[in-house]
Amino acid sequence: MSEEIVKGQATYWGGLFLHPGNERGDAGDFLLMRDKIIFGKGAILSGNRWRIEIPMDKIIWGKISQQTGEDMAYKNKMTAYSYFARQGPMTSYSRNITFLTIPFTDEKGIEQSPKFTFNKPKVLEEISKFLYERMPSQNSGSSLSPLQESTLLKQVSGPTQRTCSSCGAIIAGTKKYC
Repeated sequence: MSEEIVKGQATYWGGLFLHPGNERGDAGDFLLMRDKIIFGKGAILSGNRWRIEIPMDKIIWGKISQQTGEDMAYKNKMTAYSYFARQGPMTSYSRNITFLTIPFTDEKGIEQSPKFTFNKPKVLEEISKFLYERMPSQNSGSSLSPLQESTLLKQVSGPTQRTCSSCGAIIAGTKKYC
């Protein structure tokens, strides 16, 4: 099993074709592992639960973004509470939240761009740091992350091959074909 880096609560705001999101967001568990990101939507009924898996080698590193915006769900809820508390519409509650968008290419080759917010700023900070350290440098000329480059090198170089000293045939693994 892959090593767990960061675990926390998140809200998903859409960006996938299969899970378009809603105006209040979908709350769930966010797990950052060394080789993938997992978001699992929590629900009382098991039929309403779903999961997003983002492999690290499928992330579109140059398009990861953070935007700060107003939390409209919070504002609407707090304004409604102010009516119940008889403070009237003059009271306006607002807060800003940071959205983290992590674009990736799915198994069908389609670009998906899920957007998340996090309940604790420390979780967002740790996730951002982990992702930033894996982003390709703009100066390197490569669009691949260091993880993608090492995976590609392993695929290109393949297993080391040996040759038979007597006939020069290629020896695959421990078996000799000559």
